[in-house]
Amino acid sequence: MRVSQPEGGFAVVIDQLLKVQVESESDEGISYVWLLDGTEIAQTKSLEYMFEEVGEYELTLRVSQGESRFDYPFTVTVTFENIEPAPEGATAYVTKVFDFVPAVGQFTNTLPVYKEGD
Repeated sequence: MRVSQPEGGFAVVIDQLLKVQVESESDEGISYVWLLDGTEIAQTKSLEYMFEEVGEYELTLRVSQGESRFDYPFTVTVTFENIEPAPEGATAYVTKVFDFVPAVGQFTNTLPVYKEGD
């Protein structure tokens, strides 16, 4: 059985899918359990998981066949996505209106009828 782990562990951005592929010669009689910080999160051969919080996690693949059991530990670092710096001259305020489409409602595209005293 083989799982490729990058140097220094897995690095993933928050709310993006982490995919871990397991390669094996045969799956006969083998059970797979994925643990995240000691809590079971999946019972599949390969893992697809999305982290909701930033941090460093201990991911373990527990492989069992009969009485034999092997644990494969991994480290997962979850970070925020890199935010590009604002371009030069950018401002937090609206400087130009490109298009205006009013919401559907009363008197859209028509004016109310004028009545004396209104």
